[in-house]
Amino acid sequence: MKLEKLINYVGNLPFFDTHLLVQLSGEPKSQTLVQLHQWNQSGQIIRLRRGLYVLAEHYRKKTLSILQIANESYRPSYISGPLALSYYGLIPEKVVLITSTTTRVTRKFQNPFGFFTYSNIKETYYWGFVSEKIEETPVWIAEPEKALLDYFHFNQGEWTKERLEEMRFQNLDGIDFIKLNAYAQKWDSPRLKRAAANLSIQASHE
Repeated sequence: MKLEKLINYVGNLPFFDTHLLVQLSGEPKSQTLVQLHQWNQSGQIIRLRRGLYVLAEHYRKKTLSILQIANESYRPSYISGPLALSYYGLIPEKVVLITSTTTRVTRKFQNPFGFFTYSNIKETYYWGFVSEKIEETPVWIAEPEKALLDYFHFNQGEWTKERLEEMRFQNLDGIDFIKLNAYAQKWDSPRLKRAAANLSIQASHE
């Protein structure tokens, strides 16, 4: 397959995988894998992970979002943790690490677009996320209330009033505390229920 054909096949897609390319081209998988390796080596495509690729920037017709890359690279997953807290302005720090939550095994990997980490959560707790348009691209991201609870869950220990104050949470007026406490009840974790209650008290004193 020539590069022009590849661009014609996938130029309007943000990502493409080996299976799709085999289907579109009708060529044997072994031959497609060799060609993908050559294009990757020459910089004409970029490998995100095993079997998943994007075209090099000058061939791309679609805007590529790093958060969409995070969603697509390890499915199912949604953006959460410190990155989601930063996105909602709940913490003052700018977060570079792309943090996500998944029902699959915990995983970390790096590609030319950044460093990605995925934390495992039980399927019974895999909820509380929405499709948000970020930089013109739909991205699966935790609701602010769920992002807080995910953060409390993955960082062990008691979330006392003193510990919450050390986090320097801000813009808490954007949190629906009825929803936060309801989500904590749904989680059925006494530790998270206490954390949600303590944060509610802290916000009421601001």
